[in-house]
Amino acid sequence: MIEAVPLQETADLESIATGMNLMWALTVTFLIFFMHAGFAMLEAGQVRSKNVANQLTKNMLTWAVGIFVFFIIGMGLSNNVGAALGGGESSDWTMFGQESFDWVMWLFSAVFAMTAATIVSGAVAGRAKLRAYVTYTFLLAAVIYPVVAAMVWYAPEGTPILADLGFADFAGGMVVHGVGGVAGLTAAWILGARMDKYNDDGSVNIIPGHSMTFAVLGTLILCFGWFGFNVGTAATVINPETFELADFDYVGSIAMVTSLGMGLGALGASSVSLFMNGKVDTLYVANGMLAGLVGVTGPTDLITPMGAIAIGFLAGAQLPIVFKFVDETLKIDDVCAVFPVHGTAGMLGLIIYPLWSLEGSAIGGGVIAGGILSIEASAFAPQIIGVAVITIWTVVATAAVWGAFKAIGQARVTPDHERDGLDLAEHGVDTYPEFGGPDVATDGGNDKIIRTDGGEPNDGELKLITAIIRPDRLGAVKKALAETGAPSLTVTNVSGRGSQPAKKGQWRGEEYTVDLHQKVKIECVVADIPAEEVVEAIGSTRSTSTRRSKSSASSPTSPPKRSSRPSANPPTPASRVTAKSSCCPSTTPTRSGPETPDRTPSERDNEVVREPFLLQSPFCGRPRIPVVTTETGCKRQRFPCNRALTGWNEPRTSTIVKGRHWRLIQTVIQRVSTVCTELAVVAAECRREPLRGNGASDLDVTVRITRVKQRRRTDSYPTVYGNVTTSGGVSR
Repeated sequence: MIEAVPLQETADLESIATGMNLMWALTVTFLIFFMHAGFAMLEAGQVRSKNVANQLTKNMLTWAVGIFVFFIIGMGLSNNVGAALGGGESSDWTMFGQESFDWVMWLFSAVFAMTAATIVSGAVAGRAKLRAYVTYTFLLAAVIYPVVAAMVWYAPEGTPILADLGFADFAGGMVVHGVGGVAGLTAAWILGARMDKYNDDGSVNIIPGHSMTFAVLGTLILCFGWFGFNVGTAATVINPETFELADFDYVGSIAMVTSLGMGLGALGASSVSLFMNGKVDTLYVANGMLAGLVGVTGPTDLITPMGAIAIGFLAGAQLPIVFKFVDETLKIDDVCAVFPVHGTAGMLGLIIYPLWSLEGSAIGGGVIAGGILSIEASAFAPQIIGVAVITIWTVVATAAVWGAFKAIGQARVTPDHERDGLDLAEHGVDTYPEFGGPDVATDGGNDKIIRTDGGEPNDGELKLITAIIRPDRLGAVKKALAETGAPSLTVTNVSGRGSQPAKKGQWRGEEYTVDLHQKVKIECVVADIPAEEVVEAIGSTRSTSTRRSKSSASSPTSPPKRSSRPSANPPTPASRVTAKSSCCPSTTPTRSGPETPDRTPSERDNEVVREPFLLQSPFCGRPRIPVVTTETGCKRQRFPCNRALTGWNEPRTSTIVKGRHWRLIQTVIQRVSTVCTELAVVAAECRREPLRGNGASDLDVTVRITRVKQRRRTDSYPTVYGNVTTSGGVSR
């Protein structure tokens, strides 16, 4: 049996108290460090996909460079500058040779410094040179931030100069976030806007980020880490001298204020977004949560619950207004909105906190505990002075550094690098390689003859099947191709549009034109496997098949919704009939082969139709699509009239066009094609309901079959799709 041994010596009690304090300090330090993952995700989500790797690299290098610099320079400079300004005693200029407790406190201080540094990267995203940013991070961790911290927090054996005036910043609303936000805005101003952000007339072009998911995930990670940021600042659990609760005597109040600020910030941003744009913008909600947190970070231990609600709401509400002012009036391209989130929110919280001060005179205390207002008038002047001094120092120091970079031409990447993306220009990587360039080998082939399936050519030929599908059908298409035995597959992210009106999207409440719709291009080369089977497999995965199946199961006596849409017969090869259309001559098609009803499927497949005719869709009851067929050596291939190629989506009354347009497209294909001997296209899309001008989003599948000669790796497959012509080297 274990017996309890009473602790009688004071030294033992002091050791336990110190150990508990160190354990708490290290725990919250690790929690604050995890906020870097949140910053990485938040910023990566708000930049374009071509700059994601660059943004992630900057976040990692911020920690790598900053923690080293803060160890050898930053912490010592902060202590000595604080002592010089506040009448303290000088200390070591580096952290070498310190004790365990000192190193824990250094690390605790370092994570705050690194937070200020990493905020800047979001403002200069997409155009700042990596070397310039890393150099600025070095200087911020070595000089800029340590001087600010020295004026507010650090002065061994003395009182920091701004704290002596009465300025209060509990967890870094201005020392950390204000510095980061102001520095980011200044750097973005010196660098200038991203390419194509502003037009010659001053109007703004919206450049949306590539992933709202990443942005929201990063926001929630930051919110989680913020409990360490604010609550962890109450770093002393037990007073080692009196063995009583120290900062933990009020830790519950800090946790409450932090939580309310987070929630009310989101509500404030949502309300203003709804008022300004008529919609609750998701990114504003995410940024509003952070702005609310920043607003209450400075006065966390100084305000009433009503103050937490009011400051959190106001900090979130100012976000859309300030961002719009910076973006449209000041013409400063703050990519991740770091100034309204971290800068003005931090300033606002510290300047107006005396309206709800715990030390103030309560107004309405009988209505709400602590009062609706609790004014401490004497605190306004010190707060305003402190915010102004920190802002001026940060602007001057940051402008000097980035101005020097700009003067020697080292601040910004070249226009070509910015256009191509910093992932390739600065790091030589592609964040999304599966949707990268077309030079992707799928077979481990050699430099001579490129074979993707290992089989013998079918009549000495290979066939390339190209399909344009909706991204959500990629998984089903891959499964269907695997079932057919098609061995090769190249997938590329593409975009395009037809003649439909452009749609509108929103990014931070501002509308922008969505004139290109995202699609996925699939390329599959086969030899022994019939190309028709691959086409059929792709067509069978269309997303509208389930809906059409349900429609076809309805009563055959049900009248059509529109008299202009005749019902269709069950799709069979025999249902192909001739008809007249505005794009096809009103003549009977000439068919090769006997005109007898008992022809075999093989005979029908090998017949050649010389003139346009109407094809009964195998997928729905929509009126037949005018198509043209040619003999290409791989049995029958069907060319749809040019609306399937150039329009993608014209309303059903306009799907038939004049044949002269098709002849023009044939001429373009013949001129562009330098390696394909013959080309054929199957338009496999046919929706049941009328198309309404939604463009490429209405098109499930478009398939092209190309007879491919055996070629070397450096050859290319020209592609003609709509009015866009591309040609890229492809490894097959």
